[in-house]
Amino acid sequence: MIAIVVICILTIILLTLYRRDYKRRLRQKEIEVDKCNKELATLLQQGHMLLWIYDITTGTYGWMDDVRAQMKTLQPKDFAARYPQKVFQHINLAIQELIRGEVETKTLRFARTTKEGTKRYYALDMSVVRHHQHSTPHMIAVFQNDITEVYRREMRDKEARERYESVFNSAMVDMVYYDAQGHVNNMNKRACETFGMDLETAKRLGISLETAVNEPGFDHHNFDTFHATQFRESTLAETHAKSEKLQDKMCYELQVTPVYNARHRLVCAYGSGLDVTETADTCYAMQEAIRKTQEANEALANYVRNIDFAMKVGGIRIVEYSLDKRTLTIYKGTNTVQMTITAERAMHFVDDTSRNIVQHMFDSMDNHTSNPFNGQVKTNIPQPGGQTLHLYIYFMPTYNRQKEISGYFGMMRDFTEAKLMERQLANATIRARQEETQKNNFMRNMSFEIRTLLNGVVGFADLFQQEHSADDENVYIDQLKDNGARLLDLVNGILLLSRLNAGMIESVPRHADLALMLDNWCEAGYGEHWKEGVKYIVEHPYEHFVADIDTINLGIVVTQLCSNGARLTHKGCVRTYYNYADGQLSISVESHGKGLTPKQLESIFEHFGGAMETGTGLSLPICHGIMELLGGSIDVKSVVGHETTITVTLPCQPVEMVPSEPQPSNPKKS
Repeated sequence: MIAIVVICILTIILLTLYRRDYKRRLRQKEIEVDKCNKELATLLQQGHMLLWIYDITTGTYGWMDDVRAQMKTLQPKDFAARYPQKVFQHINLAIQELIRGEVETKTLRFARTTKEGTKRYYALDMSVVRHHQHSTPHMIAVFQNDITEVYRREMRDKEARERYESVFNSAMVDMVYYDAQGHVNNMNKRACETFGMDLETAKRLGISLETAVNEPGFDHHNFDTFHATQFRESTLAETHAKSEKLQDKMCYELQVTPVYNARHRLVCAYGSGLDVTETADTCYAMQEAIRKTQEANEALANYVRNIDFAMKVGGIRIVEYSLDKRTLTIYKGTNTVQMTITAERAMHFVDDTSRNIVQHMFDSMDNHTSNPFNGQVKTNIPQPGGQTLHLYIYFMPTYNRQKEISGYFGMMRDFTEAKLMERQLANATIRARQEETQKNNFMRNMSFEIRTLLNGVVGFADLFQQEHSADDENVYIDQLKDNGARLLDLVNGILLLSRLNAGMIESVPRHADLALMLDNWCEAGYGEHWKEGVKYIVEHPYEHFVADIDTINLGIVVTQLCSNGARLTHKGCVRTYYNYADGQLSISVESHGKGLTPKQLESIFEHFGGAMETGTGLSLPICHGIMELLGGSIDVKSVVGHETTITVTLPCQPVEMVPSEPQPSNPKKS
């Protein structure tokens, strides 16, 4: 009895210990299961997958809640609500196939539209779960994957394959597929026809990329997309001397595109080409036609440009007159409208002297006159130079299909310059006649002066050869010297004027003191015309005035001016003075005489002016020419019956200026 009690107690103790160990292990298993469920839920969330199972024994479904990481048991009715009806039917059929052992795995695909209206694609990967390898299945595990991107990529790949097959097998272009060794692997029907061989023949002949490209040094293992237009004398097969098909010269458009793997090794290459011989011929013919058309267009454009240029240079405008609107449309080119004005507005621009002509034109056009008409019109539109616009207008009628006058077409030419040139030509003619008269007068004066002096020289020379007294001999010699000197001065003046006109005189500036040289120049000019009762004055505002000046040419000018002043002054004084201001040196010669009239002043510097009351009139033209050579100017101011002042001005930079009180000095008589 005691033994039984002990055994019972031990049994109870063992059962208690076993129960506790079982509960501990059960809790550990639950913890591990929860951990696995959580890891599984995390994986499902990261992989955008769902997991559910089908318990074959109970016929229920287990849905993995990826939020709570727990398996939720669902009845078939509740589970069916999670899928569309047709999808659920396919799921049941697949489960039956797995239960019957027809397949070990099954994959179903279906599409579902989301609440946002987008279509998503899913895959159900179904597999059988067994306790042992050969035991009866007790569970079916199903993973639901979102394969939208995969599906779309497959669709794109499928479309690409379809496009490739469509293009490759297209009858429009030749398509050739080359393998990694560069040999022909496939050809479409068009390529076989072009190359005159079938695929088997191409493989047997060993047609390769090198044969197709036909470029020296071509490496089919390493090349970019090759594109070329080739001119073939024969087909590829004829190149191998084994083709039965011969062709004439062919223009072939070829492109070869390589395909490399990640290690840049050739996987394959695609060649596409087209026999473009007819296209090339057509293109050449079109280019020739285009070239001829361009030449014709260019010729037409040049013709239009020439017309526009001629219109621009000739001051011509195209004019259209609208009978309905009574408006003038003026074109400054063949297609460029310059302005559109009404007939009434146009009349405002017409000068009074031409109003009747213009009004008659408008009246004639308004009355549908069939005869063309033209006329010269003076406007009141000012032009540069103070001129007014002069127009030559020509109009002729234009007709419609009913042979009725629909308007008037005309041309309008600006001949203002022609009018101006006409006036200038008339004035130039007058000036030429005046110059010719002056030239004739000059020649007469020169002839008279030269003959007079020569007659004096010849006459006194003849007298000198005849018997004469000793007293007469001195008179003859003085007259010979005087006439010879005057003749020499006259010839020198003519020669100097000629050299100036021919540009044979140069300006050579040098350092010189004007204050020291002016007296000598003035004395040389005054000397031969010295008169009693006339004062000859030279004023010096500077004791020394050193500058770079052309003493030779400036001396000629001052001497000539002093000579003119002394020659024309019979009473009063002849005063010479100079001044420097603002970089300009001015030398003035003031003489008291009869003065010059405004008319004489207008032509005083002309070569044949003869404006001086005596002499040949060469001195002032010579002075004017020399001052232009020196870069200066000459100016004459005169009051009739009083004094005449001639001032020469030239630019210079003084080196030394020593002012002094003006002290008039009287040069000695020569």
